[in-house]
Amino acid sequence: MRRKEFGEAEDAFRRVLVSDAANLAARLGLAKIYVASGQRSQAIEQCEYVGRLYQSAGEPERAVEIFRRVLALDPSRALAHVSLADLLLGNGGGSEARTLLDRALELSASDAKVRSQVLERLLQLEPGNRALRLAWADALVMQDRVKDA
Repeated sequence: MRRKEFGEAEDAFRRVLVSDAANLAARLGLAKIYVASGQRSQAIEQCEYVGRLYQSAGEPERAVEIFRRVLALDPSRALAHVSLADLLLGNGGGSEARTLLDRALELSASDAKVRSQVLERLLQLEPGNRALRLAWADALVMQDRVKDA
């Protein structure tokens, strides 16, 4: 597709979204245009939106597919690891979910808010793990959430 065709396709998808912001086909089409034109962050934004819609609509299989797509585009997105782990935990994928949460923990070392979310989920898997509980409390304190710690 040439640059002009990308622009025309993007415009068409955007027109659809003006009248129907939750149109998943238009959002996924827009994401494909963004990927093909090198606009990865915009593609990821569209995919994450679609993944959350599928998740809230009770379509976890489709949401899993979309969050896998996000991670293929950017494996360093800690929250995408968390979203995919949440979906897998709800569908018996505990082992893969744990691996995703461990990776999200590594990726969120400098972000106390995301880190606390990851640690909270890990504590759900291992409620008696003192090291996780201490790390979670530390992440909460770093966010000035001392009462929650």
